[in-house]
Amino acid sequence: MKKSIILVTMLPVWSMNNGSGGKALFNTISEYLNQKYEVFLVTNQENDYSKIEHMKKENVFYVDTKWYTDYSQQQKNSKFMAYRYFCDFEKKSYQAICQILEKIGTSNTILYAYEVNAVKACKKAAQKYKIKLVTRFQGTIMSQYKNNLYYRIRKYPHIQALSTKSDLVIMTDDGTQGDKVLDECLNDSKRLFIRNGVNILDSEIKPIDVEETKERFGIPKDTTVLLVCSRLEGWKKVDRSILAFHELKNKEQYNLIILGEGPERKKLENLVKELNLSHYIKFMGAVKNEEVKIYMQLADIFLSFYDLSNVGNPLLEALCLKKTIITYGVGDTDKIINGKNGILLKDVSPQNIAETIENINQPEILQEYSKQAEKYSKEHLYSWKKRMEIEKKEVDKLFNERL
Repeated sequence: MKKSIILVTMLPVWSMNNGSGGKALFNTISEYLNQKYEVFLVTNQENDYSKIEHMKKENVFYVDTKWYTDYSQQQKNSKFMAYRYFCDFEKKSYQAICQILEKIGTSNTILYAYEVNAVKACKKAAQKYKIKLVTRFQGTIMSQYKNNLYYRIRKYPHIQALSTKSDLVIMTDDGTQGDKVLDECLNDSKRLFIRNGVNILDSEIKPIDVEETKERFGIPKDTTVLLVCSRLEGWKKVDRSILAFHELKNKEQYNLIILGEGPERKKLENLVKELNLSHYIKFMGAVKNEEVKIYMQLADIFLSFYDLSNVGNPLLEALCLKKTIITYGVGDTDKIINGKNGILLKDVSPQNIAETIENINQPEILQEYSKQAEKYSKEHLYSWKKRMEIEKKEVDKLFNERL
């Protein structure tokens, strides 16, 4: 009998445009489909789902919450209206789940709540229909918050979701200390705490001609290329790399490429103009994942100074492509970057970052970090296919268990 998964989420399939940005959700759906699971998707995102191979159009259940998008574009953000939005999604997604279950039945079916705002509806349906529930989190913002009444009220949706007992909790080991947060939320459900797979390990990496690529991008041949690859969100602190570039003593020796899209882009572009750095810093926007490999290979130094943790897919990809990494030692970043395979900073002032870049910008130093990055990635990182095999093994056990 075919195994069915009803996956509920408020997240887009890609974190930026179609085919650009983080692919965790895309890879999850794709791998289950490739393994012949029947996947039903309940979502409020209008993505092009035809790009997901084997995804049936009739298995996508769209939950209409456009009223909130229209509201948020016209007025300032409101906590109350955001809460109404989440409640509206919860109500409508629960109705969609019930519709699917009434149609296909509950035999060999699992509910899969992908991220915080899908958990409550899935839990309610799991209890009503007596079926197994998986909750999945891409990391958490909660490790930075104190465990007091104020934050428990302010971040109630997160705490409620992370506290919800399920048959399996899948928490991404992205350095945001999600395992500790689950403990603090007294969630003793069976747990899979696992690092993301690395996209570039799922296919062959075609080497580039560095000189030809620099010429194509208008970058001087002898320039040291610095790279930032990130969604342009406030907490990802891309401005730290820009301000550090401004502190470099000999700017003519460097170029900074920024890959990514997001709400902070205009603000960051204005900062570059104010500092008269437009000649040196290029914003490339949301680049297709296939093209990210080209920019990664072109770069000499990879920069990442997020506020919560820096163990995202871009940093893991940089390791696999033997890049020299300079990053902020926050969260559990030091579990990956150990001083040999990259540089871990506690002081991320513009002056200190700039000084670090200048001190390591020597061929023999860059080569040694590159060598250690390659060694670490071969010993400790794995592809998305391998990552999903580990998850699927745990999920398959649920199909064989009775409530």
